[in-house]
Amino acid sequence: MMAYATFFGLYEILKSKFVDKSQPTNFLFLMSLASISGVLSWFPAYAFDVCKTKIQLDSFTGPIYKDLRSVFPQILEEEGWRGFTKGLKPCLMKTVFTSAATMGVFEVSMKLMTNGSLKASTASTH
Repeated sequence: MMAYATFFGLYEILKSKFVDKSQPTNFLFLMSLASISGVLSWFPAYAFDVCKTKIQLDSFTGPIYKDLRSVFPQILEEEGWRGFTKGLKPCLMKTVFTSAATMGVFEVSMKLMTNGSLKASTASTH
Protein backbone atom coordinates (compact mmCIF):
# COMPACT_ATOMS: atom_id res chain seq x y z
CA MET A 1 0.00 0.00 0.00
CA MET A 2 2.74 2.44 0.90
CA ALA A 3 4.47 1.79 -2.43
CA TYR A 4 1.27 2.57 -4.36
CA ALA A 5 0.63 5.79 -2.44
CA THR A 6 4.21 6.86 -3.04
CA PHE A 7 4.07 5.83 -6.71
CA PHE A 8 0.90 7.76 -7.54
CA GLY A 9 1.93 10.75 -5.42
CA LEU A 10 5.37 11.01 -7.02
CA TYR A 11 3.90 10.59 -10.49
CA GLU A 12 1.45 13.46 -9.95
CA ILE A 13 4.17 15.67 -8.46
CA LEU A 14 6.55 15.00 -11.38
CA LYS A 15 3.74 15.51 -13.87
CA SER A 16 2.80 18.86 -12.32
CA LYS A 17 6.45 20.00 -12.39
CA PHE A 18 7.47 18.83 -15.87
CA VAL A 19 4.35 18.65 -18.06
CA ASP A 20 3.01 21.73 -19.80
CA LYS A 21 -0.75 21.17 -20.12
CA SER A 22 -0.97 23.68 -22.95
CA GLN A 23 1.19 21.43 -25.15
CA PRO A 24 0.12 18.19 -26.85
CA THR A 25 0.37 15.16 -24.59
CA ASN A 26 3.68 13.31 -24.89
CA PHE A 27 2.79 9.80 -23.74
CA LEU A 28 6.38 8.53 -23.89
CA PHE A 29 7.46 11.33 -21.56
CA LEU A 30 4.60 10.52 -19.17
CA MET A 31 5.59 6.86 -19.24
CA SER A 32 9.16 7.89 -18.39
CA LEU A 33 7.90 9.89 -15.42
CA ALA A 34 5.90 6.84 -14.35
CA SER A 35 9.00 4.64 -14.54
CA ILE A 36 10.94 7.07 -12.36
CA SER A 37 8.06 7.25 -9.89
CA GLY A 38 7.75 3.48 -9.79
CA VAL A 39 11.42 2.94 -9.08
CA LEU A 40 11.54 5.63 -6.39
CA SER A 41 8.39 4.32 -4.72
CA TRP A 42 10.03 0.98 -3.91
CA PHE A 43 12.83 2.42 -1.75
CA PRO A 44 10.73 3.32 1.30
CA ALA A 45 8.56 0.18 0.97
CA TYR A 46 10.97 -2.59 0.05
CA ALA A 47 12.09 -3.62 3.57
CA PHE A 48 8.46 -3.97 4.63
CA ASP A 49 7.76 -6.01 1.49
CA VAL A 50 10.64 -8.37 2.33
CA CYS A 51 9.17 -8.91 5.81
CA LYS A 52 5.69 -9.48 4.38
CA THR A 53 7.03 -12.01 1.89
CA LYS A 54 8.89 -13.92 4.63
CA ILE A 55 5.61 -14.28 6.53
CA GLN A 56 3.75 -15.36 3.40
CA LEU A 57 6.34 -18.05 2.70
CA ASP A 58 6.47 -19.26 6.31
CA SER A 59 5.19 -22.71 7.19
CA PHE A 60 1.65 -23.13 8.49
CA THR A 61 2.53 -26.12 10.64
CA GLY A 62 5.75 -24.83 12.23
CA PRO A 63 5.94 -21.09 11.61
CA ILE A 64 9.22 -19.32 12.27
CA TYR A 65 7.62 -15.88 12.62
CA LYS A 66 4.85 -14.96 15.05
CA ASP A 67 3.97 -11.67 13.43
CA LEU A 68 5.45 -8.83 11.38
CA ARG A 69 7.34 -7.46 14.38
CA SER A 70 9.22 -10.74 14.82
CA VAL A 71 10.45 -10.81 11.21
CA PHE A 72 12.47 -7.57 11.17
CA PRO A 73 14.87 -8.37 14.04
CA GLN A 74 15.41 -11.92 12.82
CA ILE A 75 16.34 -10.79 9.30
CA LEU A 76 18.62 -8.13 10.77
CA GLU A 77 20.33 -10.67 13.06
CA GLU A 78 20.73 -13.42 10.45
CA GLU A 79 21.44 -11.42 7.29
CA GLY A 80 22.24 -7.87 8.37
CA TRP A 81 20.89 -4.84 6.56
CA ARG A 82 21.53 -6.52 3.21
CA GLY A 83 18.77 -8.98 4.04
CA PHE A 84 16.30 -6.19 3.40
CA THR A 85 17.56 -5.56 -0.13
CA LYS A 86 17.61 -9.10 -1.54
CA GLY A 87 15.80 -9.09 -4.86
CA LEU A 88 15.69 -5.31 -5.12
CA LYS A 89 17.52 -5.09 -8.47
CA PRO A 90 15.13 -7.39 -10.40
CA CYS A 91 12.18 -5.68 -8.70
CA LEU A 92 13.37 -2.27 -9.89
CA MET A 93 14.06 -3.56 -13.40
CA LYS A 94 10.53 -4.96 -13.62
CA THR A 95 9.08 -1.78 -12.14
CA VAL A 96 10.48 0.40 -14.94
CA PHE A 97 8.24 -1.40 -17.43
CA THR A 98 5.18 -2.12 -15.28
CA SER A 99 4.95 1.45 -14.01
CA ALA A 100 5.26 2.85 -17.53
CA ALA A 101 2.58 0.47 -18.79
CA THR A 102 0.27 1.18 -15.86
CA MET A 103 0.35 4.94 -16.22
CA GLY A 104 0.42 4.75 -20.01
CA VAL A 105 -2.89 2.88 -19.98
CA PHE A 106 -4.22 5.23 -17.31
CA GLU A 107 -3.31 8.38 -19.27
CA VAL A 108 -4.73 7.04 -22.55
CA SER A 109 -7.92 5.97 -20.77
CA MET A 110 -8.32 9.37 -19.13
CA LYS A 111 -7.72 11.13 -22.44
CA LEU A 112 -10.35 8.97 -24.15
CA MET A 113 -12.86 9.48 -21.34
CA THR A 114 -12.44 13.26 -21.14
CA ASN A 115 -12.01 14.18 -24.82
CA GLY A 116 -13.43 11.19 -26.61
CA SER A 117 -10.20 10.95 -28.62
CA LEU A 118 -6.43 10.97 -28.26
CA LYS A 119 -6.03 14.28 -30.12
CA ALA A 120 -4.40 16.99 -28.05
CA SER A 121 -6.72 19.72 -29.24
CA THR A 122 -10.47 19.72 -29.87
CA ALA A 123 -10.19 21.81 -33.04
CA SER A 124 -11.25 20.02 -36.19
CA THR A 125 -8.66 19.57 -38.93
CA HIS A 126 -11.22 19.08 -41.73
